[in-house]
Amino acid sequence: MYGRFSSGSNFFRHSETGVANAANTTFGYRIDQSVSTIKLSALARDLGGSLEFPIGCDESDLDIKEVSHSSLDVPVGGLFAAITGKVNDGHDFAAEAVKNGAAALLVERPVNVRAPQILVKDVASVLGVAASRIFGDPSDKLKIIGVTGTSGKTTVVQYLKQMLDYFGFKSVSLGTLEGRRTTPEAPDLQRWLARQVEAAVDVVCMEVSSHGLELGRVNGVTFDLGIFLNLSPEHLDFHSDMESYFSAKKQLFDGRSTTALVNLENDWGRRLESELSPSMPTISFSLKDFSDVNSDFNGLKFRWRGFEVATRMVGRFNLENLAAAAVAASQIGLSDAEIAESMEGLVQVPGRMQLVSHDESDISVIVDYAHKPEALEAALRAISGIADGRIWAVFGAGGDRDKGKRPLMGKIASELADFVIITSDNPRFENPEVIAEEITGNIEEFAVELDRDTAIGSAISKAKPGDAVLIAGKGHEKVQIFGSSELPFDDVAIAQKNLYLRKAAKGKRS
Repeated sequence: MYGRFSSGSNFFRHSETGVANAANTTFGYRIDQSVSTIKLSALARDLGGSLEFPIGCDESDLDIKEVSHSSLDVPVGGLFAAITGKVNDGHDFAAEAVKNGAAALLVERPVNVRAPQILVKDVASVLGVAASRIFGDPSDKLKIIGVTGTSGKTTVVQYLKQMLDYFGFKSVSLGTLEGRRTTPEAPDLQRWLARQVEAAVDVVCMEVSSHGLELGRVNGVTFDLGIFLNLSPEHLDFHSDMESYFSAKKQLFDGRSTTALVNLENDWGRRLESELSPSMPTISFSLKDFSDVNSDFNGLKFRWRGFEVATRMVGRFNLENLAAAAVAASQIGLSDAEIAESMEGLVQVPGRMQLVSHDESDISVIVDYAHKPEALEAALRAISGIADGRIWAVFGAGGDRDKGKRPLMGKIASELADFVIITSDNPRFENPEVIAEEITGNIEEFAVELDRDTAIGSAISKAKPGDAVLIAGKGHEKVQIFGSSELPFDDVAIAQKNLYLRKAAKGKRS
C-alpha cells in the first residue's frame, strides 16, 4: 500500500454512489461560487516571481480568486496569464484582458498596462501552480489517480471509476469522454478539481495526456498514484520522435506522483520502471494474475487471483486494462473478492470495443476508437480470434494529424481484415480524398466511400451471417469535423440504424 490510502479501509466509502451533477459539469467559469482566494503578494512569492506596480496603479494587495489565459474570458477580478505561444503572444492582449475585468497580470516582461504585474521567467510553466494556489490547492484535498499511455487511458479510468462506484466510493472521471481535451488547460483543470472538493468527492480518476504533461496543464497537481500503460507511435506531429514522446509521458513520475504503477507487459513499461527514482514507491502489473481466459463477443471470462470472473468486455487486450484498474483499486482499499465482484458489474465503455449489434443480429458490429496503427491492429486481432465469419474494417484517419500512421493503418487492415472500406474520419482542413489515398498507398484490395454513413451502411448490409464489422476511429464522438464545422455524427447510432435496416430487409425477403 502507499501514501494516504490504507489497506482494506472503508474510510472513503459513502452510502451513495455517483456524483452530484454540479461536480461534473463542463469547464466553464463560476466565479460566484469560488470559495478560495489568495493575496497577490503571496501568489507572487509562491511562483518565485516579482510583483510590480506600474506608475499610477493601485498598489493594494488584492485578493485573487480566479485565473484565465484568455483575454476574452478572464473573470472580473481575476488574474490574466499572458502566455507566449507559437502564433499569438498573450502580452499583446494584456490591455484587452484588463478592460474585460482582469485585476492583475502574470507576465514574462513588463507591459504598458495600468495593472499589478507578477513577473516570472515562463508563464506557461507556472500557470498550473498559480491556478492551484488560487483555487486552494485542491489536489491536496483529493485522492487523484492519473493514467497515461498511448492506448487504454479512457478504458482504465472508466473501469476504475465503475469499480469504486460499485462499492460506494464517491468518484469522478476526467478525460476524453468528458471534454474536448483529454487533459484540460491548467486553470480549467484546477477550477474543476476545486469543484470536486466542494462536492466531497473521494477519488478523481483522470487521463493524463502527453500534451497535458508537456504543456504544463497538470503542473500543480499532486497524484496519489500515477499509472503507465504503454507507448506506441502517436502524436509524432507534436513530439519529434519516440524518445521525446516517452520523456513527456515520464513526467507523470518526476515527483508529482506519490506512487507509480507500471505495466510490465511492454518494453517501454519495463524501461520506465528501470529509470524511476529508487526513492519512488513503485508497483507493477501484468497478465500473470489471469488464467483460463475465454473470449467471445459476449465478453471475457477468466480466473483472476483465484476468482472466476465473467465480464462484458470484448477483446483479450482488455485484460491489461482490467489488470491496471484492478491493481489501482486494490491500492485504494478494495479486496480481491470485491474487485472480482466489481469486474462482473462493469459496463462497456462508450466507443471502446463497444458491441453495437444485439442478440438477434446475425452479424457482430463493434465500434472502437482505434485511430492509430497499434490500436487498430489490437482491435482487429481481438475480433479475428472470436469471429465465425469474415471481418470488415471501416475506418479513415484524422486530418491535420500525424500523417505517417496512415499507410501503416491501411497495411494492417489489409492484412487482418477480409474487406477494407476506407472512409472519412475527421478530415478537418485536409482533403478527404488525399487522406484516403495516403491510407491505401501500400494496399491493393479495398473500397473507398468517403461518406461515413454510406460506408458503414455498405459494410453492414453486405456482411454475411457470422461476419464481424469493425467501425474504427471515432468511437464515442458525436460530431464529424470538416474544416471549422462540426456536423452531428454518431458511429453507434449510424450502426444501429443500419442494423435495423438489415433486419427489416431480411424480414421482407423471408
